[in-house]
Amino acid sequence: MSALRRAWAQAKSGRNQTVLLTGEAGIGKSRLVQAIAEEAARGLLFQCWSLHSDNPFWPIVQQLPSAAVLVKRLTGPVESRDTGQFRRDIVAAMAAQVLSAAHDEPALVVCEDAQWADRATLELLRHLAAAEAPLLLLVTSRPEGEPRLGATASLQRIVLPRLDDRAAGALLASVAGPHQLAIRIRTEILARSDGVPLFIEEISKAVLEAGSAGKLVPVPATLRDSLIARLDVLPSVKAVAQIASCIGRDFAEKLLLQVADIAQTQLQEGLAGLLGDGLLLLTSPGRFRFKHALVCDIAYESLLTPRRQKLHWRIAEAIEAIPGAVAESEPETLAHHWFAAGQKERAELYWLRARHRVTHWQEQLSALADYLESDAAEVIPFPVGSGRHRQP
Repeated sequence: MSALRRAWAQAKSGRNQTVLLTGEAGIGKSRLVQAIAEEAARGLLFQCWSLHSDNPFWPIVQQLPSAAVLVKRLTGPVESRDTGQFRRDIVAAMAAQVLSAAHDEPALVVCEDAQWADRATLELLRHLAAAEAPLLLLVTSRPEGEPRLGATASLQRIVLPRLDDRAAGALLASVAGPHQLAIRIRTEILARSDGVPLFIEEISKAVLEAGSAGKLVPVPATLRDSLIARLDVLPSVKAVAQIASCIGRDFAEKLLLQVADIAQTQLQEGLAGLLGDGLLLLTSPGRFRFKHALVCDIAYESLLTPRRQKLHWRIAEAIEAIPGAVAESEPETLAHHWFAAGQKERAELYWLRARHRVTHWQEQLSALADYLESDAAEVIPFPVGSGRHRQP
């Protein structure tokens, strides 16, 4: 945290600072992002998602809908014979929109889960890292698929290790608060969590919730077991988590209300329970995010196949009915839902649209190679967005 504070101080003094924060899932990257954003009292957050890792500037457009115009230009016919200059202009214009949207100077711009960033977004991050602006660019990533952000002098790479025994014990005490845990239970929690902060938090909360409900207090063997126990506290909590998990880690309340096939009172009770337990976060009015991808995945995996398919069918139909061009701008989303609904032919139509779109913009972006610094112009691994989504 001290390194992030120093970087923010440098940004406030008028310098561009870039921090690449890497670590395994559950190690605390998002917690640090939240902490620095609260201290800065500002911030623009872009969240990458594996399903959209082929969709140009997808995390940017989700936060800045006006950026969709630039995406159309990028994926449309080239407006100049100098394709390299044209693409450079697109990336520069997108960077200007991002800095403008940050409003204040210095700007805090965060890109989470950059291991899933699409190639266009990676080009944008490199451009921001090299910009002459009072800016702290904070990029988080898992070690696998870690992005290359160029060779700017201001770039810092911070690798988050697992907690040592002392730090793990302090976190456990903080989670337990006034509750006294037996030494045996404390020892078991610390041994099973193996220094991963998310594991410590969730296993501890599962034990505390079981104890407050008057149940025996066995220590869950794994993080997965602890999350299952927490979802099972109330039927409404589990039901809402299951429906929302089919939409994805991030979802809109409006879409949830449209596709939910449970009573309104149960829906609201479940939402309140998930928020109260810290398993769900309110990211903006009417929009929610599962605290961690594992919560979303576990809720999803607890569904029987027929019900899962039914929910995906309802979601796909609801998205198709949304006014606008979702089918054009995010065909991979509808392909994912129709495929999960067991409708392979309908899914294939959208996958073909997605593939056509991807092929076109990747060919256009290749013209940027002469613009990148030599070390950043090397092969940059980025995953293909297909199959069931997984997030950190």
